[in-house]
Amino acid sequence: MTDTDLKPLDLSRPATTTATAARQLAVDACPPFLLNHSERTFAWACLLADFDSMSFDRELLYVGAVLHDLGLTPAYDGPRCFEREGALAAGRFAASHGWAADRCEHLAESIRLHMQPRVIPEDGAEGYLLSEATSCDVRGHRLSEIDPNTARRVLERFPRLGFGEAFIKLLEDQARTKPGCLADLYLERGIAERIRSAPFDT
Repeated sequence: MTDTDLKPLDLSRPATTTATAARQLAVDACPPFLLNHSERTFAWACLLADFDSMSFDRELLYVGAVLHDLGLTPAYDGPRCFEREGALAAGRFAASHGWAADRCEHLAESIRLHMQPRVIPEDGAEGYLLSEATSCDVRGHRLSEIDPNTARRVLERFPRLGFGEAFIKLLEDQARTKPGCLADLYLERGIAERIRSAPFDT
């Protein structure tokens, strides 16, 4: 399946220099299971935006989706919660590609928000959609609202590659090295069990 195949569903990635560079950064930094998660996140975000009748900045949402978990990779991990490390890295990346300071900050804030327990549209369309879409891919949140054939095509194009257990391990690594971070708190509240019971094959 190619981007052209998905264009009628409006799921193709933006054809901009920055979007292309963001994907390459993710390819270089992320293991395949995490890269595919990021690509699926963009697809779910577009589909949920359509369901919610929301407009959004397509390039910013894609860059946010493909870079939102940079803080879980060795090259971009640091002392802060991973969503904050990823937000900082993404903001620096966007600035290096000529984005205005306020747009860089909006990108970073959208990534920071995706780990918060509740994000609403008033927090910004991109932050809200990133939160909804990552929750969809991690634990099946709102998956039932997406056409099953469309969901199948997304999963075929970007297979999960054992995402559930691999992601739990990343969260456990964060919790061990950064006690009290959101990953730690969510593990205490049963996120691993919700990931394992999500309606996906792996």
